[in-house]
Amino acid sequence: VPVVIGHQQRYVISDAQAPAPAIYVGYRVPSAKDRRAAAVTLLGDVIGSGRSSRLYDALVRRQQIATNVNAFNLGLADGADELIFIATGKPGANADSLEVAMMAELAGASRDGVGEGTRRAWRAHGRQRPGGQVSSAPR
Repeated sequence: VPVVIGHQQRYVISDAQAPAPAIYVGYRVPSAKDRRAAAVTLLGDVIGSGRSSRLYDALVRRQQIATNVNAFNLGLADGADELIFIATGKPGANADSLEVAMMAELAGASRDGVGEGTRRAWRAHGRQRPGGQVSSAPR
């Protein structure tokens, strides 16, 4: 699936009533019918779902610039799908700083991939496919 269709799109929406900044980043991924769909779901979970995720560790625990992170795959069956990552900053936090930190962590995940330590941790938490195999994204 091509990374960009036409060009990268970026929108900034300012809201004086918003108590905290939120950053949403979406990536084109294979559709839910594609054989790589399970790997995409696992990748999203490892990077951005829950307190054991890479984004949570970096943005909430270590840098303490976010209060929550999340990731989800839309699961579209036809055409290209989208994998979305969200980071919610602390009240009054700088949105630009949150975006820079989030993009750096996503770039690191892309560069480093999912290692054996992460796969072992997922096995320990019971996140396995039928047959006992853990889904993983190729490095």
